[in-house]
Order: sequence, then structure tokens, then C-alpha cells
Amino acid sequence: MAASQDLPSVLQAAQILLSRIYEGRHTVSTDDLLVVEGILALALPLVRQSINVASSVNQCSPDILGLIFQYVLYQDSRKDDDYRVRNNNDDTFLWPFLSVQPVSIKRLKTITHVCHRWRHVAINTPELWIHLYNHDHVPYTTAMLLRRSKALPLTVDVDDEYPDGLLELFLFSLSTPRIRHLNLRAHEPEAPFSRRMRTYTTFSAPQLEILSLHSISRPDDTPQPLLFRGDTRRLSVLTLQSMQWLPGNQFPNLTHLCICSFQPRANAPVDLRDVAEFLSECPRLEELVVSQLALDIALNDEFIDAITLRCLRRLALGGSQQAMSRLTSLLMGNASRPKGIAVRIFGQRSFPPQSNFTWLDKPAFDDADTLDLRAIQIEDTSLVVTTTNALSGLRVEFPQFSRGWSDLYDHGPIQWRDWPLQHVRELRITDSYIVRKHGGFGLLLSLPMSLTTLILRIGDAYKHPLLPSVLKFLATPHDTPVGLTLLCPVLSTVRICGERHSFVDPDVIDDIVALTSIRAALGYRLDTLIVECHADDAHGSALTQLIRMKLCVDVVRVVSSDDAVRASRFSAWPTVCTESTHRYWPPW
Repeated sequence: MAASQDLPSVLQAAQILLSRIYEGRHTVSTDDLLVVEGILALALPLVRQSINVASSVNQCSPDILGLIFQYVLYQDSRKDDDYRVRNNNDDTFLWPFLSVQPVSIKRLKTITHVCHRWRHVAINTPELWIHLYNHDHVPYTTAMLLRRSKALPLTVDVDDEYPDGLLELFLFSLSTPRIRHLNLRAHEPEAPFSRRMRTYTTFSAPQLEILSLHSISRPDDTPQPLLFRGDTRRLSVLTLQSMQWLPGNQFPNLTHLCICSFQPRANAPVDLRDVAEFLSECPRLEELVVSQLALDIALNDEFIDAITLRCLRRLALGGSQQAMSRLTSLLMGNASRPKGIAVRIFGQRSFPPQSNFTWLDKPAFDDADTLDLRAIQIEDTSLVVTTTNALSGLRVEFPQFSRGWSDLYDHGPIQWRDWPLQHVRELRITDSYIVRKHGGFGLLLSLPMSLTTLILRIGDAYKHPLLPSVLKFLATPHDTPVGLTLLCPVLSTVRICGERHSFVDPDVIDDIVALTSIRAALGYRLDTLIVECHADDAHGSALTQLIRMKLCVDVVRVVSSDDAVRASRFSAWPTVCTESTHRYWPPW
């Protein structure tokens, strides 16, 4: 049987031979079997090609197929860190840290058995080849990546685990001006590779937009060396992590800056004035993160002018060092922003840290109308206070069981007397043991406020009857020269949001009854009481009795809603506070 016959007749003859084989006949010769094998081997690629052509994915144009390849390669990068978000323009940029390593690189495999079209599309999609790593398991040479990426901007990730992986790019290539994202990372500032990596910042970088430096030695012996020959005109994002020096560049287009774990060497000190001058060279900053700034405070630091950053939208400051408190004051000295500003302060043992910390009275917050008090668990955070107005928000987080809490006024870390509360109309409290013990209800509620609305989310705190709830504070009369008075005299609306089965606890009902009846008896009658609970609790006997009593309130409503609805109603923040989340900006 000749293999050169036309394919249909050959396949028909092969089918006859195969039928004999399936029937168990042994009359098929070895030569015929070899012919069948050759025919099938010849037809199989054609069949596979036809299947590939008919598949839905191969109906896509090369451009769409290239986008699919990019998505598959980088999709796992979204799962690496709950506090990081993708940049809209680049899937590998995770503010505040430029980290291209998580992008499926450890799962990268060489695929050999793919159709010719897929291989052709992959090789000719330059966006798949713009990421350069110095890891030993990357099966591509630098020259191959530079060739396949054509003229597109590059993202380069270098660490000291494989220090020589990209020397070809930085020392001999003409492609360094193409670098748009650069991440240089060493484990120790004085490590040999950290000193060698200084050469990786000596080329001109006119296209560089995002830069991350981790434990990198100074490029030269000057106090504030110039990076990339001073050519950082397009740099918009800069992260300095575990560094000992500040660059001397001017950053006219920098919008995002993160400085964390900064501790200069003793023989090359950096003081607060240096930091202030460095920030002043970044006039377009929109988001600033500073955490753990270990600086010495000089006597003349008291005369540093406030840092004016007119474009600043979000500010995160962390650490209990004296330098951090002083830097906070300098930055917030001109805190008024026509479009609003969001400030997160974390790691403070008390706040404000000193009685003359008067920036809270600046226009950004002096008309705050909402105050929120809760306890949450983010790293070592326990107590969180948030105050907002229509445009701006200030969030202060206190470390869990911070030393010295019991020595502070009212057994809490919050210096309520220095907060601008005179315009607060709505108070939100998430009840808990920590909030009751360290929230300072007695002082807070005694301050002059225009409080008309209380929103209280109740939980397990009622298991601690020795710690009075905020409802008891509001129902406790005080003897004054003019008679018995109550805190928050203009309070008119109380909304109580309960977790599942919260209202089964008789202490909750008792506190609600006492609040309404005592305030009504003393002339402070509530207008509206809203009890918000799960559907399972809405028809409980305790709530039915509560409605029948009318509780000395003009309007009593028991409403049912799910967790998502309650959470959104309880935590409505200004837009600037919730635009995105990352490690230093958790959800509000």
C-alpha cells in the first residue's frame, strides 16, 4: 500500500486495516501496519491543527491572544498581599513597594509543545518580555529579553540573591534609558552587593517613573548623592525602605513617596531639617507615607518652617519617635486642602502627643462633624479614632495595650481635650471591651459638642458588666448648681446596630429603657430610636415589649438588615479616605 496515494483513499484503506486489527484478525502484515502508522503520523498534525483552528481561543486576533497570554502570566500577582493594589497602568506596580517578583516568576516554565501560531504570537508580543529579573531560574538571557521587548519601556528587578544576573544590562547595554520601573533590593546596607549596586544608579534614566530602593549604600561620599546623574524628571513614585541616606535629586513630578525604617549612620547623620528640605523638593506629592523615622532632634529644629505640599491628598505617618511627632506637626501646619485630605497616624502611644499640638485646629479638621471610635486588629493596633467632615478624614491608631495607657488622663491614650470636637454632630461607637476601658467616655461626652446622633454597634462588651456602656454614661444624671443634667443635651437620635442575637441579652434592653426613660424624665427626650438587627431578632419578645412601651421616645423603629447593609451605613467615609488600600493604608 503506497503512502503516496491521495489522503482520502489512503485513510479509507487505513480504516479497513484498523478494523481488522480491532476484530482481532492476525492477517495484517507488518508492512501494512507500518504503513498505517505512517499515515496516522502524517494525519495527526493536520487533525491537531484543525482542532486548534476550530477552538474559540484561536478565533481571536493576535493582539487579543497576546493580551490573554499577559493575563495568564500575571494573574497570580493580585493574590500576594491583601493590602496592596494594582496600578491602573501596570499590573506589576504594587504601591507602596515596587515588587515584580510575585508575578508568577517562581512558576515560570518553558513550554515547548504549542502550536506555531501561539509561539509566533508570544514571541512577537513585546509586552511579554519587558520584565527583567536577576533570578537564576529565569530561562532567558538578558539579550533575548531586550531583543524581544523591542523598544518598550522595561521593568527591572534586582536583588542580592543573584547579584550578577543583570550586569550585562547595567554595564554594557544601551537599553538602560528604556527602564521605567526599577527595584533594587539588598538585605543589608553594608553588604558587598549593596555597595556594588551603587553602580546601578549611575546611568541616565529619562524614562524612569517608579523606583524602589531597599538597603542600598550611598552611590558616593556626598551627604545627599544624586541618582541617575540627576535625571529623574519623570519619576512619579519613590520608595525608600531601610535606607541610611536621602537622594539629593529634585523630584518635580513625584506624586507618591514612601520612606520606611529610615535610620542614618552615625558618621553620616540626617536630621529633621534635611527631611523637611527633601520633602520641599517634591511639590507635587499626592500621597506620602513615612514610618519609623529614627532621627535626632536638634535644638534649632523648632524653627523649621511648616512643609507646604499643596497637592497632598493622603498622608500616613507611623512610629512613636519624637521625630515622627515633630514631622507630623510640620506637615499638618498647612493641612487645609480645597479638595480634602486624609491622614492616618499609627503607632502613637497617646494622641495628640503634646498639649501644644495645635495643628488639629487647622481648617482641614476644625469643622469635623463625625467621630468614630472602635477597636480593630491590624498588626498591633487596638484602638482607632476617626474624625471626618465632608471632604477630609483623620484616623489615629493606638498600639495594643500600649505602655503608659493607665497613667494617662481617664485611663486612655486619647487626649480628647485637644481634639476639635465642637462641631461633631454624629458619634459612631463600635462597642467592645477595649473601647469601654480605654475610650475615655467620661471625658469625651463631657466636652462641648453639637452631638445630635449616636450610632452604636453592640457586640460582646455586655459580657463585661463592670465597664459601663456609652448608653449608661448618657443616662447618668450629674448634680450641678442648676440641678440634675445629662451629657450631650441636644442628643435627639439613637441608632443601635446589633449583631446576631445581641438583643437577647437583657442588659442591652435594660440600657435602652434606662436611656430613654431617664432622659425623658429630666427633659432631654429623644426624638427617634432605631434598633437595627438581624431578621431572626426582629420578632423577639424583648423587642416586641420594647416597641409596646414606646420608651418615652417620639418614634421607635425596629428594622432588619443584613451585615453588608449595616456595614456600609455605619462606615461612610469621604472619598479621599477610601480611594485605594495598601499596606500602610488599610480599609477605613
